[in-house]
Amino acid sequence: MIAEKPGAQRRRVFRFPKNILYKLCPKGVFLWNNQSMSQLMSHLPNIEEFQTTADIFKQLSDPTRIRIFWILCHCEECVINIASMMEMSSPAVAHHLRLLRSSGLIESRRDGKETYYRAVDSKKTQTLHHMIEKIMDISCINKDV
Repeated sequence: MIAEKPGAQRRRVFRFPKNILYKLCPKGVFLWNNQSMSQLMSHLPNIEEFQTTADIFKQLSDPTRIRIFWILCHCEECVINIASMMEMSSPAVAHHLRLLRSSGLIESRRDGKETYYRAVDSKKTQTLHHMIEKIMDISCINKDV
């Protein structure tokens, strides 16, 4: 028996949960719930769909953009009001809004000299909105959103 050094970390061994059925196929790939590789590949989206998803998560990798997106999920605001809420300059907010708009998460409308922004009404933005609230453990102002 080898004595362990104090403070030495033990190697963790990965164990599959008991409720997941798996088998090892000849190539060394684990398949869950007895799915064949052809079934898995038939449901695999194309690379463009993964790129779109990666681009959206890249836009939400900045905490300021997450805050702006969350605000715009609840109301429609102009750059000046958003800048005031965020305690930032208008040009900095406009930069973040441009990135969010290019990713398709928000949309804008002009009313005279002002441009108003809001979250796009889509399943994608609603899912992201709910995901942010679940992760941060905050509740939505309007339960309808």
